[in-house]
Amino acid sequence: MKSKTSLMIIPLPLYLSFFLAANFGLSYASWGLETKLWVGLFGLALPFLVVLLTTPLSSKPPFLVESFPSPPIWVWVGFGFLAIVVRFYHLTTLTVWPHYDEATTGYYGMSLSQKWDSRMFYEGSQSPPAYLWGLGLFFKCFGVSLGTLWFFPALLSALTLPFTYGAARQFFSKSFSFLVTFGMAFGFWALFMGRFSLMAILVLFWECVVLFLLGKCVNARGLPQQGKWTWILGGATGLGFYTGLHWIAFAPLVLLTLVVLWVPKSLKNLGRFLVPCGLFLLPLIWAAIGGNSGLSFKHLWAFHQPIPPSEQARISLSYISSLFWGLDPKAYTFQPVFGGEMNPIMSSIFFVGLLVMGGNLKNPLNRWLGFALLFSFLPGLLTKECEPLRILTVLPILLVISAVGFQRLLEEKSIPYRTILLVLFLSISFSLDFYHLSIRYHNLWDSTDNWKGYSKSIDRYRAYGHLVKRANEDGPGLVFSNFMSGFYDQSLSIATYSFNTVENPNLAFENARWVALLTNVNYRPFLEGRFGPGEAFALSSDLNPSDGGWMLWIVAIKPDNREIFRGWWQADRSLNPAIDRYLSLTGGQSYSEILSDLNQAQFSFEKDPFLISCLGEKISDLYLKESFLLARTAPEDRSGKQMLDLAIQSLRQALSRGYPSAHLYNHLGFLELLSHNEPEAKKAFQMALKAPLNLTNSAQYLQ
Repeated sequence: MKSKTSLMIIPLPLYLSFFLAANFGLSYASWGLETKLWVGLFGLALPFLVVLLTTPLSSKPPFLVESFPSPPIWVWVGFGFLAIVVRFYHLTTLTVWPHYDEATTGYYGMSLSQKWDSRMFYEGSQSPPAYLWGLGLFFKCFGVSLGTLWFFPALLSALTLPFTYGAARQFFSKSFSFLVTFGMAFGFWALFMGRFSLMAILVLFWECVVLFLLGKCVNARGLPQQGKWTWILGGATGLGFYTGLHWIAFAPLVLLTLVVLWVPKSLKNLGRFLVPCGLFLLPLIWAAIGGNSGLSFKHLWAFHQPIPPSEQARISLSYISSLFWGLDPKAYTFQPVFGGEMNPIMSSIFFVGLLVMGGNLKNPLNRWLGFALLFSFLPGLLTKECEPLRILTVLPILLVISAVGFQRLLEEKSIPYRTILLVLFLSISFSLDFYHLSIRYHNLWDSTDNWKGYSKSIDRYRAYGHLVKRANEDGPGLVFSNFMSGFYDQSLSIATYSFNTVENPNLAFENARWVALLTNVNYRPFLEGRFGPGEAFALSSDLNPSDGGWMLWIVAIKPDNREIFRGWWQADRSLNPAIDRYLSLTGGQSYSEILSDLNQAQFSFEKDPFLISCLGEKISDLYLKESFLLARTAPEDRSGKQMLDLAIQSLRQALSRGYPSAHLYNHLGFLELLSHNEPEAKKAFQMALKAPLNLTNSAQYLQ
């Protein structure tokens, strides 16, 4: 029987060259699908196939090898300083403006800074509370602003670094741990996620804490030390469930590790883990039983609604693509925009690490890393859509496997060349990632086409520039941003908090000297006829909106209008229950309770014609959403048609009792068309043309 060829006949640097060529092409070249498949076959799949058909030579595991001398203290100081700088570089300008999800997070943090509540689940995703509690406390101490909204995740990202090195040192050599920490300190994905005020960065931080504690348990000598660290690990793992839904996949990995280690040796130690973990988990379980937390899982679960296997396979593979080669920038939100989460150099070294590990599966740590990869991918693979941040817990595992590849490549060289090779590779890798973050990602927002696809409000971003200027000149004012239809985007409330008397309870209403209103541009003649000339800034005229778009209207507060605006302030406050409930909706939930909240707020709106128009538009919008929901879930039921009729009725009341704005007539025309009432639709479009100002597309619709 012939022996199989050794892996070492093909040296590792040659494998690396294949991987580099393939990964650079797949990441940056504008190739078609067929070309990419051929490149992936010959540049990636074929080398792995060669390994499967060969018997690699056994070698010393790289985890404990010191491939280069320990860096001197000044290198560590410079390393730490640079890692901090890149996390806070252009803190409030890099991502330009919060995503809707960040705005929702900020809204709850702002609410918690004013009044604490003990809910266990927040937002439509039914997210656990730890990040929001931390952000609320941070806002309480340092104020609410875009700066503090983004400073908090950047701080968590920085705090992740010492725990990354500490966790690595529990298992690996100093040089190996340095490589892992470098990837966490300067890799694109870690830097990128530290820029978003989302729970995922807390999950990553706590994962590194738990891995550090797991190492303490594994390395503890004697039962007393093992017992102490096991209690702490169990409590930390239980607390991890408060950080994010990712923990449902990560915690079983920790438990499985301990089962393998201790079931043959000490069941008592396993009990020491399970008891504190279970105690911390009980409040969440109790809250989940009494709430609607299962709706979020039901909505995201890949197998809730049958989809073609080919489509599910495409979604699952897109998570792998997001790591190494990127995704379509127009299709997703929290994703890389210049290649993958790992640049081609790090991706290639990662694949080398996989080759090395695949050649030595007898090593238990190699097998554990394989299981860890699988568990980390589960939150993505089992959902019906791609959102790369769901698999963020895979990052430490990717960095460890990449360090395996790096260590073996360094072994291929003599000692004098190792430092040169190390500095060269790490410098180029960091340069690619920093360019990706600070230039390519930042330049994404130069095009207004990207704002809507990435769930960012360019109208509110433009309004903020005018509002800051006015606040710097005249001090605090009243900024009304909740009178538009819908509730979802609270970004302007966060951004203006420091000078907005509407949101900030520390600012007295009597000290406000001006009013700013975010509203439809067609309201301008009605507002000026009532309050006199004001400053009006068109916010979306270049976006060609069918209803004319938004404007920011600013007017001074005077003795004759102060009480009117006090009524507006009270009306805005009465919307808070509806806003909170709207932000907590999970996909597929009814809007009926929000409509009930609005009906209860009606008393604050009914005496002012502008407020009547705004509330009628909001109610009509919710009835329309409810009709669409019922049409999907109960197409044979006539209740969807009834909701549409109520939406039309609400708009008609807004027009008869409030301001007959052109955009309201234009919207009414659309609703009448949906109701198959073309004569009434025609009348509505004609009325829009007769309004004092008509910037809608009603004339085109009539044609």
